[in-house]
Amino acid sequence: MIPGHGDVFASELPGGHTAHTWHIGPYDNMETAYRALEAWIAERHGKPDGAPWEVYRSDPVKEPDPATWQTEIFMPYHLDYI
Repeated sequence: MIPGHGDVFASELPGGHTAHTWHIGPYDNMETAYRALEAWIAERHGKPDGAPWEVYRSDPVKEPDPATWQTEIFMPYHLDYI
Protein backbone atom coordinates (compact mmCIF):
# COMPACT_ATOMS: atom_id res chain seq x y z
CA MET A 1 0.00 0.00 0.00
CA ILE A 2 1.22 3.48 -0.84
CA PRO A 3 1.40 5.80 2.18
CA GLY A 4 -0.75 8.91 2.23
CA HIS A 5 0.46 12.48 2.55
CA GLY A 6 -1.40 15.62 3.65
CA ASP A 7 -5.04 15.50 2.52
CA VAL A 8 -4.42 12.24 0.63
CA PHE A 9 -4.69 9.01 2.58
CA ALA A 10 -4.22 5.35 1.73
CA SER A 11 -7.15 2.95 1.78
CA GLU A 12 -8.19 -0.43 0.41
CA LEU A 13 -11.18 -1.40 -1.67
CA PRO A 14 -13.12 -4.44 -0.52
CA GLY A 15 -12.93 -7.77 -2.31
CA GLY A 16 -15.99 -9.64 -3.52
CA HIS A 17 -18.96 -8.75 -5.68
CA THR A 18 -19.43 -5.14 -6.75
CA ALA A 19 -22.25 -3.62 -8.80
CA HIS A 20 -21.23 -0.65 -10.94
CA THR A 21 -22.99 2.06 -12.91
CA TRP A 22 -22.37 5.48 -14.42
CA HIS A 23 -24.23 8.65 -13.51
CA ILE A 24 -24.17 11.49 -16.03
CA GLY A 25 -25.34 14.81 -14.63
CA PRO A 26 -25.32 16.89 -11.43
CA TYR A 27 -24.14 15.27 -8.23
CA ASP A 28 -27.41 16.03 -6.45
CA ASN A 29 -29.26 13.72 -8.88
CA MET A 30 -27.21 10.57 -8.15
CA GLU A 31 -29.89 9.06 -5.90
CA THR A 32 -31.56 7.46 -8.94
CA ALA A 33 -28.34 5.65 -9.84
CA TYR A 34 -27.99 4.35 -6.28
CA ARG A 35 -31.60 3.07 -6.28
CA ALA A 36 -30.98 1.34 -9.64
CA LEU A 37 -27.92 -0.43 -8.21
CA GLU A 38 -29.89 -1.54 -5.13
CA ALA A 39 -32.71 -2.87 -7.36
CA TRP A 40 -30.23 -4.73 -9.60
CA ILE A 41 -28.62 -6.35 -6.55
CA ALA A 42 -32.02 -7.30 -5.03
CA GLU A 43 -33.16 -8.90 -8.32
CA ARG A 44 -30.19 -11.25 -7.98
CA HIS A 45 -31.04 -12.13 -4.36
CA GLY A 46 -28.25 -9.99 -2.99
CA LYS A 47 -27.89 -7.28 -0.39
CA PRO A 48 -25.59 -4.24 -0.28
CA ASP A 49 -22.56 -5.04 1.86
CA GLY A 50 -20.35 -2.18 2.92
CA ALA A 51 -19.96 1.42 1.89
CA PRO A 52 -20.37 2.35 -1.79
CA TRP A 53 -17.81 4.61 -3.42
CA GLU A 54 -17.76 7.11 -6.26
CA VAL A 55 -15.15 7.97 -8.89
CA TYR A 56 -15.51 11.45 -10.34
CA ARG A 57 -14.49 11.36 -14.01
CA SER A 58 -15.20 15.04 -14.71
CA ASP A 59 -13.56 18.17 -13.38
CA PRO A 60 -16.28 20.75 -12.61
CA VAL A 61 -13.72 23.55 -13.04
CA LYS A 62 -12.92 22.42 -16.61
CA GLU A 63 -16.49 21.31 -17.35
CA PRO A 64 -18.79 23.86 -15.66
CA ASP A 65 -22.00 22.39 -17.13
CA PRO A 66 -23.31 19.89 -14.49
CA ALA A 67 -25.29 18.07 -17.19
CA THR A 68 -21.98 16.72 -18.56
CA TRP A 69 -20.41 15.53 -15.28
CA GLN A 70 -19.59 11.82 -15.21
CA THR A 71 -19.46 9.78 -12.02
CA GLU A 72 -18.88 6.05 -11.61
CA ILE A 73 -20.69 4.48 -8.65
CA PHE A 74 -19.62 1.17 -7.12
CA MET A 75 -21.70 -0.77 -4.58
CA PRO A 76 -20.33 -3.90 -2.87
CA TYR A 77 -22.84 -6.67 -2.21
CA HIS A 78 -23.18 -10.27 -1.11
CA LEU A 79 -25.51 -12.91 -2.46
CA ASP A 80 -28.15 -14.60 -0.32
CA TYR A 81 -28.20 -18.14 -1.63
CA ILE A 82 -31.51 -19.92 -1.16
